[in-house]
Amino acid sequence: MSTNSYRRTGIIVVLTCALLIILLSVLLLSRGPRVRLVEFSRRPEDTSLQRGETIRLLFDRRLSEEDHSPKISFLPEIDFSAQTNGQSITITLDDNLQSSTKYSLNIAAGISEDGGSSLSSGFSYTFTSAAARLLYIDRNYPDGYFESPTNVEDDVPDNLMLTGLNGEPESIFSHAVISSYAATDAYAAVLIEDDGSNRIFIVNLDNRNVREVTLPFDGQVRDLSVARRGDRAYYRIRPDFREVSDEFFALNANRVEAIDLETSVSSPITNDNGDLLQAFSLQIDPTGTYALIQENSLQYFAISPFDDFEPVLIGSRSGLYGFSADGNSVLFRDNEALSSYDVASSSSEVIATETEGFIRSASGTDQGGIVYVANDSRDGLNQQEVRLYKDGTTELIVSSLDIAQDATIENARTSLDGRHVAIEVRPEGCRFDQVDAYSVCQGTYNVIYDIQQQRLSSQLDGFAPTWLP
Repeated sequence: MSTNSYRRTGIIVVLTCALLIILLSVLLLSRGPRVRLVEFSRRPEDTSLQRGETIRLLFDRRLSEEDHSPKISFLPEIDFSAQTNGQSITITLDDNLQSSTKYSLNIAAGISEDGGSSLSSGFSYTFTSAAARLLYIDRNYPDGYFESPTNVEDDVPDNLMLTGLNGEPESIFSHAVISSYAATDAYAAVLIEDDGSNRIFIVNLDNRNVREVTLPFDGQVRDLSVARRGDRAYYRIRPDFREVSDEFFALNANRVEAIDLETSVSSPITNDNGDLLQAFSLQIDPTGTYALIQENSLQYFAISPFDDFEPVLIGSRSGLYGFSADGNSVLFRDNEALSSYDVASSSSEVIATETEGFIRSASGTDQGGIVYVANDSRDGLNQQEVRLYKDGTTELIVSSLDIAQDATIENARTSLDGRHVAIEVRPEGCRFDQVDAYSVCQGTYNVIYDIQQQRLSSQLDGFAPTWLP
């Protein structure tokens, strides 16, 4: 074959390839943008995604700057917002996902790129949310403990237990005396008692790594709480006045400290003048937006741990239950009435009154409601009722008569998806859960009530249940 023939063949091959490339490019462009990657801010199989979490859709080309949210949907339905940025759309969840649920994220045809072509066919992505998880204290009292409460045997430890609704409980931390704990989805801050003083340990819930926090001095720690914002824990610490000078005690009694949960480093909280913040009581809302402190004058103030706003004077109240789940409202006892105080607007709303029974406990739900436990002595009955208040109406969830005739419902907390409520049930005569609690408190247990199916689904022995994402 001559050189010219080789040349002609080569030219034909090159032209054919070029033509194929052009045709393929035209075909791809006419098909419009396609989803290349779906990214979650947190792995949905590890933790149930909550309000504020994001899902990022990455496309193969730049999208038109318009609202594409009408073409995005979830099954089951979820409220969300969407924002376009270059080649991606970021979806922000406005609701918590239901636990152990298969979801489908659907993108309808019609999402357009800068060049004008649109997504020619729909896109669907499925994922399953994580199962609901619980932490609780398995408190073990050694023989003879109640005759000599200070003689705690090291071979009978308390355990901080982690469990799913249908799984086997797992001990993630053990110590002779666990006083209390607080947890986010990633960390648990555990307060223990040791030789008359307190120590704090941080447990990584993913790898079970345990680190001790170096406290500013030996003393009594109170009001340990955590906030999702910044992954922080907060507490008050009080030195033993017999071991320190009067000047040191006055300066440091009930000082407020913050712990970085990632590093386990504790730092003091100060005011605008650089003085140590001291509080008679302390509570942090779940989001970390507000810190509610009570000064020695017994006046309540809402402050910002991140200096977002000036301190807000709330005033005196008969008692404190806690925060709403979104952190915007404080749940107070006002002359035996349960009231919700909105921090931003400085307004109060009465949720339940004394005529409906003495309110034993109350907490906010992630669906915007309030779940509370009330004594009910009407019609000669002595029972407790778990009630849910939302949108101006109250409904009965379950009564103690449905659980046990000779026990008391102490508190109730709903899961983040609002489907289950963990109800702490204490035997008659068990007044409180502390290191020096009455022996009958050993019979304390928790029942899990399925609100949707209106039935008791499981039971756990132990104290202080806390739902995790």
